[in-house]
Amino acid sequence: MNLFYHIALILFLEPTTQSEYCQKYYPIAYLCEVVYGVPVSIQLAQALQESGGGKSNIAKNSNNHFGIKYYKNAYNGHYFIDRKGIKWRAYDSVYESYIDHAKFLNKHYRRACFKDYSHWAKLNGYAEKGYWNHICKIAKNKKLYLLDNHKQQN
Repeated sequence: MNLFYHIALILFLEPTTQSEYCQKYYPIAYLCEVVYGVPVSIQLAQALQESGGGKSNIAKNSNNHFGIKYYKNAYNGHYFIDRKGIKWRAYDSVYESYIDHAKFLNKHYRRACFKDYSHWAKLNGYAEKGYWNHICKIAKNKKLYLLDNHKQQN
């Protein structure tokens, strides 16, 4: 793809494929990896899993691409209430969602931060059993680990 397409995708276009989604949000995911230690592959795999790459109702209405619920004692920002009455963190931009998500993971999964994506498969919690293993499988199947600052050595 040419440079103008990449600029247009990042600035103006909504991604239509998972590949375009990953290209569009790679820069913010990379910044979050450098600052908070959450691998790009983990961030992008989670966003694809949790919001279909920004296509879910929650993502469209609140810029929340990671499905992080709102709890008053854990988040000072605003929220979106879905049709089931569940409160979700809401952001002014997708970029804020990425930053908050990386901060959240850095706080709750500090031991995995700044390590290869494969370390995340060993984690517990966050959602259902095997969640992190599933996220790592997405990262592996889509070769998102190639985007990581801390690339896996094979």
